[in-house]
Amino acid sequence: MHELVWFLLGASLYGILSSLLDMSKKAKFIRDIKVLAILLIGQAFEELLKIHLIKYSILNSPDSTVSEEEIKLLKNEDEVFLLKWKKNTLATLNHSVPPIYYSSVDLKDWKEVTNTMMALREDYVDILEDINEKQKQ
Repeated sequence: MHELVWFLLGASLYGILSSLLDMSKKAKFIRDIKVLAILLIGQAFEELLKIHLIKYSILNSPDSTVSEEEIKLLKNEDEVFLLKWKKNTLATLNHSVPPIYYSSVDLKDWKEVTNTMMALREDYVDILEDINEKQKQ
């Protein structure tokens, strides 16, 4: 009888530990995806800013028939669009995972995304420099 109790206790403990390890592996996987998503979002944001710069350089050219007031209105509309885009992007990223993994992705504001992007880029540049140094040797 004692053997059966110990067997059941061991089996249940194994199940609990296995579930915890599996959940931590999934959380790490989600965090890795978050990093890639942040890099992709950052690249998309940079492209949006480049498009706006090109748009305004064309609108401000001497050949343009657009008035300064219309350009200011367009800039305001673009700023509102970018703010909405940032907010929607963060909300989509935060809610794109099952509720149990929200804590792995939870991004509170755009500043946190920007800080993460800068840290990742610095690490990425360091890795590239190390690779280049090894190739030179």
